[in-house]
Amino acid sequence: MLTAEAGRSPEPLSVESIEALVRRFKENDSKESLARFHNYFDECMRQHEKDIWDEARKRPFDRLLVKRFSRLFPTKGEMDSGTAVISRRILPGFFLAVEMMAGKELFDQCQSACKGIVKAKKKQVGADFHWRIIYEDENARELVNDLFSVISSHFADFEKRAEWLRDLINSHLAPPENYAFEGEHVQGWSLGRDGTLALLRELFAPFEEMLADTEGRRHIEERYGLRACRTIEELVGNFKRET
Repeated sequence: MLTAEAGRSPEPLSVESIEALVRRFKENDSKESLARFHNYFDECMRQHEKDIWDEARKRPFDRLLVKRFSRLFPTKGEMDSGTAVISRRILPGFFLAVEMMAGKELFDQCQSACKGIVKAKKKQVGADFHWRIIYEDENARELVNDLFSVISSHFADFEKRAEWLRDLINSHLAPPENYAFEGEHVQGWSLGRDGTLALLRELFAPFEEMLADTEGRRHIEERYGLRACRTIEELVGNFKRET
């Protein structure tokens, strides 16, 4: 059985060792063995996702950023349906772009502040802690908004900056095997114009909602200033023109 062979290995499975196991497995491709293989594959994917989020706990602000657009990520196999526009492969380039536009000092400050929020919430709720508590926390949400209020100023030339973002992300895509569960098409996937616009629209969606409301607009003006409010409004206007 493939899982038994994998379990006997004293070292973590490499791509080469997995391929070797698969080749040996194919020599005994009974329905029962095939079912075991699929179960093992799903287990590996779940563990991979867990490892990613475990790493995110060390950088909780990264997790908050991703949560803002995570609904765009494909489910298992969805990349092959042709409906998915965003792959998790964007994450390395996305984080790099955010840090470059916001500046390392501000980005690190947000990271530190988010750790403080998480620590306080864990102390408050103890064993009942769940990341949903952080996602719904007003201070945590404002922290993300604060960062993107600064980033919005980089989009004065929207087309140029959107193209820069797309190119930067595509030059730092995560290896396709990291997200093979998204579908076979993840192999040759790259971020396109539609995906870039969808990503930006999700990142600035809270501002779009606030600008549509008198109290929300006032909140932006009071927190970031009239000039920043106009900059954000102009950026959001680009999304409407692109639809």
